[in-house]
Amino acid sequence: MKPTVEAVAREHSLRTVFVNVDDQPELGARYEIQSIPALRLFKNGEIIATSNGSLSKADLEHWLGENGVGKPD
Repeated sequence: MKPTVEAVAREHSLRTVFVNVDDQPELGARYEIQSIPALRLFKNGEIIATSNGSLSKADLEHWLGENGVGKPD
């Protein structure tokens, strides 16, 4: 999913951070990562939306739009 996230992030001028929770288990616990892939959308340092599992580009765009980034489909 990383290439899809990177492409969509570029289109929307979003900053992305990828974390390997095997290497950083404290971050996995802090953000309640239960499955991989897991997405957390932040605004002003606060989580505003979460998604677990793989998303297609269209689904990712829709999820972002539903959460105020771009337009929902």
